[in-house]
Amino acid sequence: MIAFLISPYAIVAGERHLDMERAVSVLERCVILGLPFRTNGSGERLFDPVEVVNGIKHLHFSRGEPIWIERSVRMLRRLMAEALRGAPHDTPPNLSLLEEEAYTVTIRRRFSLAGYRNGDIVRLRLPLPLDGFDKVRVLLPSATGIDHRVLPGRVEVRATVSDSSDIEIGAEVRFTARPRALADQPSPTETEFALWTRPREGLIKVDSQIRDLARYISNGVDEPWTVMGRLWDYLFDKYQLGFLHYDQIDPADPLSAIQRTCRFDCMTGSAFLASLCRALGLPARLVSGYTLNPVLPTAHSWCEVWLPGSGWAAFDLYSLDLAGGDRDSPWRHHFFGRLDHRFVSERYPLEFCGTGSVRLPRAWQLFSCRRDEGAESTYEALDTGALVLREIVNVVRG
Repeated sequence: MIAFLISPYAIVAGERHLDMERAVSVLERCVILGLPFRTNGSGERLFDPVEVVNGIKHLHFSRGEPIWIERSVRMLRRLMAEALRGAPHDTPPNLSLLEEEAYTVTIRRRFSLAGYRNGDIVRLRLPLPLDGFDKVRVLLPSATGIDHRVLPGRVEVRATVSDSSDIEIGAEVRFTARPRALADQPSPTETEFALWTRPREGLIKVDSQIRDLARYISNGVDEPWTVMGRLWDYLFDKYQLGFLHYDQIDPADPLSAIQRTCRFDCMTGSAFLASLCRALGLPARLVSGYTLNPVLPTAHSWCEVWLPGSGWAAFDLYSLDLAGGDRDSPWRHHFFGRLDHRFVSERYPLEFCGTGSVRLPRAWQLFSCRRDEGAESTYEALDTGALVLREIVNVVRG
């Protein structure tokens, strides 16, 4: 948890040890204010990453504690402001000024092959950008029995399991981020329109309750941008962006948990927004990829909506945190209908990557932080702490 709370800017500046003291004091203060933890037999405190993130934010709204604003919101605003070179760190940059720009993104994934026997064949995947792709250099171990293919949106690796329990593969990708490319996409065909308005797709679900809610929010308005504004305001006023325990999501009714708790993460919130749009007849799709700030590139999800007369537009609920809960914040509509530079790797359900043969166990946890070599996300088995998948992303701009 200390590693998570350390500022990525401190790590890049070589000041990890200085910020570690501040991160420790933040966690200790949150404990004093009621942040829960367990203690094991040796007296070690055990924290739930979901509870820490949500708890820090809850202390802001319930007790006016500045920790969330000072440690999280300001850092996030700085990350987003740096999308436009030379922009002030605490002011929303004018995204309409963004031009095309080249990036080199290196993605490394270490997969655990525990449970496989020597000689088994596994398929492993790495994401590639769907838009602006230039070239890729695939990074594979020197062992025999490994080959790969470069396919639309992914690198697919075929490997024969040997004595090693882990395998690391990587890709160095050169591509051009085009912030206005989405608006140039053609309108949906009749088949695509039916696909992106269908009532059920993964986390997206349109039932009578969602239809009633969508009609209530839109209140008879038909103009697409006005409708999106009302949906946006509703989510901003009623919900918080945070972390979730995915075992609390009912696969048969995936939106019930977030409606009950009024909290979602980027993926479930985007699915909720897409469900409301589809309920009103607006084609909407869930999109995943990476933000491209070199200090902290982040795996992320957002929503794309087809608006008649305007074309495809992107809506990213990061804006909820950027505004810091302030309805009058200039950050409130920062990602309303527009985005900064992104590495788009998945547009469901037609274009997706996944991980391949390696699957998450029934009980798992995700931990993300900045390391010296880039942004790291690690999936572990909850009961043993055994590695399932570790991903490190490094971004070079220009």
